[in-house]
Amino acid sequence: MKSAGISNKLVWYLPLGLALIVALTGWWANRQIGRAIKESIRNEMESALIADVTALEIWFENQKRLAKSIAGDPEISEQVLKLIEDPASYQPQAMHHSGVLMSNTFEYCLQQRVDEIDYIYAFVANTDLEVVHHFMGNQERLLDQIPDPLQRNYSQLFESNEAVVITPFHRPQLPGAGREPGRRGRPPGRFGGPGGRQGGESLGTRPPRPAFPPGGPGRGPRFGKRGFKERIPDHLLELMQQDTLMQVAAPVTDDTGQVKGAIAFFIDPESEFSKIMSVARPGQSGETYAFDATGVMVSMSRFDDQLNALGLIPNRPNSSSALNLVLKDPGHALKAGETIDQSMIDAWPYTQVVRTTRAYLEQSMDLDPEATFLQIETTPFRDYRGIEVVGAWTWLPHYQLGMAIQIDADEAYRPLYMLRWVFVVLILLLLLAATVIFLFSMLNVRWRQQLAMAQLEAKRLGQYHLEAKIGEGGMGTVYRAKHALLRRETAIKLLMPDKADPLSLQRFEREVKITSRLTHPNTIQVFDYGHTPQGLFYYAMEYLDGINLKDLVLRYGPQPSSRVAYILSHVCESLQEAHREGLIHRDIKPANIILCERGGVPDFVKVLDFGLVRHYDEPNQDHTQITATTTVSGTPQFLAPEAIRHPDQADPRSDIYAVGAVGYFLLTGHYVFEGQSMMEIFEKHLTEQPTPPSSKTSQDVHPCLEQILIQCLSKDPDDRPESVGYLAEQLNGCLMEDDWSTARRIEWWSAFHEAKAGASTTTKVSSQTTLDKTVLIDLDDRS
Repeated sequence: MKSAGISNKLVWYLPLGLALIVALTGWWANRQIGRAIKESIRNEMESALIADVTALEIWFENQKRLAKSIAGDPEISEQVLKLIEDPASYQPQAMHHSGVLMSNTFEYCLQQRVDEIDYIYAFVANTDLEVVHHFMGNQERLLDQIPDPLQRNYSQLFESNEAVVITPFHRPQLPGAGREPGRRGRPPGRFGGPGGRQGGESLGTRPPRPAFPPGGPGRGPRFGKRGFKERIPDHLLELMQQDTLMQVAAPVTDDTGQVKGAIAFFIDPESEFSKIMSVARPGQSGETYAFDATGVMVSMSRFDDQLNALGLIPNRPNSSSALNLVLKDPGHALKAGETIDQSMIDAWPYTQVVRTTRAYLEQSMDLDPEATFLQIETTPFRDYRGIEVVGAWTWLPHYQLGMAIQIDADEAYRPLYMLRWVFVVLILLLLLAATVIFLFSMLNVRWRQQLAMAQLEAKRLGQYHLEAKIGEGGMGTVYRAKHALLRRETAIKLLMPDKADPLSLQRFEREVKITSRLTHPNTIQVFDYGHTPQGLFYYAMEYLDGINLKDLVLRYGPQPSSRVAYILSHVCESLQEAHREGLIHRDIKPANIILCERGGVPDFVKVLDFGLVRHYDEPNQDHTQITATTTVSGTPQFLAPEAIRHPDQADPRSDIYAVGAVGYFLLTGHYVFEGQSMMEIFEKHLTEQPTPPSSKTSQDVHPCLEQILIQCLSKDPDDRPESVGYLAEQLNGCLMEDDWSTARRIEWWSAFHEAKAGASTTTKVSSQTTLDKTVLIDLDDRS
């Protein structure tokens, strides 16, 4: 029977244990793999960013080298120097007009030189930052100033005698367009600065966006005439229709090497610059982009279609995210169909990329303006679409440009998320298995109990015929039975199969053996002991047709002092025999004391349930002791302080304390100490003085009895009555026959039997709450 019970528990404990192991393994694996994935993402982001930065720097150097090569061409430099020295001496040709370019002209030579590198001539400037000639021609020969946003770059060019690359800026309104005749200086419109910056402006400002002049460039016919050159090809002229442009400019020097001016060319940022951003673009959602110090994206986003649909960039031909998208965090993932206006965008904070970069620039501006920094973030943060991403970014002071690379967090951490789901599914499956097995186990136990009950009802138990179930406790179930031959009513206590583990069986047998040694009339008598072939252990004891003291108080309320003194004196007489045998009961409580009529004597007391009895006089020789000496045994409301503090030091005076607690309950209907938890009750037993019973009840309490009970409840065992025999003498001295005479007892029992006539007699061993049950607490295991 034991192995079956253990097997049933293991069957459903095993999935729970496996679920716990899987959960712990998942937690550990999640941490380890999470760290590994983060480190992998960090390395991948750093490598990709370095690759993109390196590619960009190489491309910049190539552009500067090409521009310097063109500017150094003797034929071109000669023409440029003439334009710079005397602009009025040369009649320029507008390279975007229809027709062909005449040979031996500046434009013809220039076009031959840049044919194969997809440049488009922009303008020639002198060292005074004046534009002396531009690709549209200038019939009035008026000098235009280089726009403010570009002046810093050209000043750097003239000082260093090195070519410069000017990062993307808005398409300009060309010099001379829309200007009053004869007026010298800059036209009404202005260039947008590189990356949206203007010289001398503070961070966070953006220049106005100029418009391209009316009309568009065309393409001349193919005359094929020798000595003539067709004008700039269509695909380069279409460049001028784009919203953003780039420039590369190279110095022009005289024979002595002195810088006299510069020649500048337009570059297509979409076909060149933005492509560099995708050299090491990671995954399906990864992108690399450039941004300036004001938080404006300089390159094109790979999500331009989405941004256009959301209204984050202008919806017009040839418009892109470059120089039109401010990198701000919308606070949530933007979805198609959302209505977004400019006021909402203005209120959004900058993305983490921009915030950290600008904070760095503000701190390093005074320390080292040329310093660079690199930041890698593996904790997800929101980008300009509101999507959570991870990434890395850096600042390139030489180009006044930031570069960032990022990938959606869902894609970056997909392996980790999949692993988490695998563990979650495994744990749920194991918990489901444990639940199903547990339910089947419970049903199995119930079926076995019902089968056992059916067998008990259908068969005799040895010489006893079971009639009805009359009680159930922690150790077993009690039935009313009759002896087959003697026809004597008997109480049969059964140890059910599901409780027949070795410890329970040992305690069951021990209770029988000890109780059978005690012969006092006030102690329950045991007649027989055995077990059936089916493995049901039982013992037969005298049947008591009465009521236990707990049910007595619950049904009839607090009892008079004389009756209480009478009951307690007979309890003491039962305990006196056990104490003489060197045994202490350890579980005296109202539910273990029964009142009945015996041999015509009303209010006959019977003490039962000796399952926790142990020797106290020779603890080292106690072969019947099952529980450890550090285990608290008994019912919390009736335990003496020393039985709580030092269970191995309990002696007969501990039973006296319990007798006092039982008397207190009979007089008042309340426990000596009450609390919400077992430990709270224990603490009160150890530290608090009991309230006098007379303060807890409205009925009269005899002063003599109250004094005896308070003495029994003393914290110090030496202050209690010296023995149960002496306590019985004191209680007998408090008996008041007039209050609870023999006649009143007979009258009470007659009314009791009449009240329960026609109903089956029930004597419950214990059916109380957890705090009113016998407990075993291992003090060594208490936290």
